[in-house]
Amino acid sequence: MQSHQLVTAFDTDGTRQWSFNVRDARGRPLAADGQHVYVSAGNAVYAVDWNGEMSWTHESDGEPVGAPTVAGDTVLFRSEGQLTALSRATGEERWTTTPGGVGRAIVTPAAIFVPESDGAVVALGET
Repeated sequence: MQSHQLVTAFDTDGTRQWSFNVRDARGRPLAADGQHVYVSAGNAVYAVDWNGEMSWTHESDGEPVGAPTVAGDTVLFRSEGQLTALSRATGEERWTTTPGGVGRAIVTPAAIFVPESDGAVVALGET
């Protein structure tokens, strides 16, 4: 759960497990996998492990980043018309493309779908 600058993890019985501060007060959707919770804040994406410790952070070039999405061994995020893929393990940038639009990426086993600002959808993947 994110409230303002604080991301908090709770156990299934409601017991608070840990909290982690981010620098941006805008709450955005979080993404998670078996090892990390991914948080976007300001111009950065944070990978926080399940003990509440930061594993890595990736900063964009000053542009605000959108909500992260987990796709296999990759974390995807949008920023100003770009879609960027990071390694889930290290936060290293794998690739960037400019499909346009502003929405969160939708991931399937065959493709990544990116909504465009004009209502169209771009599909990225093998043809």
